[in-house]
Amino acid sequence: MIMACVCKTTIFIAQPTYQRATASSGNVDPHFTYTVRTNDGGAVLRVTGSPGTNLLKIDAQGDTLWSRHSPLSFLSYDRMPDGGVIGLIDGGTLDLTGGDWWGSDSTYNDLILVRVAGSGSLAWAKLFRLKSPQPFDGPPGHDLEALKTDPAGRIFVSGLVTGTGGPGPYNSFILCVDENGAVDWGSWFGAPLMQNAYSPRPHHLAPDGIGGCYFVSDDTGNLAQLEMGRLRNDGSLAWISHVVYGSNPGSAAWWPGGMSASPDHLLAAGEIENGVGHRWYTLDIDTTGQFRLYAAYSTDPDM
Repeated sequence: MIMACVCKTTIFIAQPTYQRATASSGNVDPHFTYTVRTNDGGAVLRVTGSPGTNLLKIDAQGDTLWSRHSPLSFLSYDRMPDGGVIGLIDGGTLDLTGGDWWGSDSTYNDLILVRVAGSGSLAWAKLFRLKSPQPFDGPPGHDLEALKTDPAGRIFVSGLVTGTGGPGPYNSFILCVDENGAVDWGSWFGAPLMQNAYSPRPHHLAPDGIGGCYFVSDDTGNLAQLEMGRLRNDGSLAWISHVVYGSNPGSAAWWPGGMSASPDHLLAAGEIENGVGHRWYTLDIDTTGQFRLYAAYSTDPDM
């Protein structure tokens, strides 16, 4: 079950000021920690230096267009079609127990999406309450893993729900909402469909451009397997592929690094650790889940 509501907490409280640095400016503090290229040729940068999140929008020449400060911490953000961004906030870190709709129902896991328009104004902020169909046997918790958008402005969020008694069919989720914050679909999945010892973490997402998305997962309890899959534009599972390393898969750990998709294939990259050293891998998979290429790279001649 997924519930959505307009967020009624403070998002922006101030507008910090920045100026463009020159060659003689010396050290500059604060510094940038994350950058997203926007659709209008500019970029939005996350700036450190105070609690919460500072966002700075620059144009293609590097000049400041606007800046915003939020007391809330954005875990990640991605671009939207109008030149703005969408930000992801962990609602489980907030005190939402007072007033109006906010409740203290401990059976839900909360996340907040905040859309900042290309002009810098707040377009909308919504809280989403996710309740796994699997019964909880302890305090619920969650890890939010990835946020991605597609050219149409669809927003995809993935994560892992804990407190459900170990492996089960509904530990992992991917949520898709449209550019206005309305839920398109939400999908729960996990064991036994996913073959890892505990439900995998959908570390990275790659939208397919038609309302669905690809995902790549590993698992905190059994890293010997890498799992990749595709969800259709209604949230149903199209396919899932499992990748193991060598004849003794238990000796290796897969660490997903990133992925990207095109109309006819999916690329994923990351790191393998097999107890001897490290390799970096690239996987090329077509839209049906069939492997087209596997390549590994290492600076260690013994691997």
